[in-house]
Amino acid sequence: MSKKKVALNLLDDLVQDGTAIVEVNPWLIPATVAVATVPVAVWIASRARTRNLKKTTPN
Repeated sequence: MSKKKVALNLLDDLVQDGTAIVEVNPWLIPATVAVATVPVAVWIASRARTRNLKKTTPN
């Protein structure tokens, strides 16, 4: 078997395992989205605050 076929077989196995986990635990989808969204929201808020502080520097 070529390396490409082995890699594709492993990838197919991972996809099937992930699908099985999500079928058993559907609550993982919104939890994962929330975990990924929180750091982005914190980054955006801190970036906006820093930008506002730079605009309002005293003369």
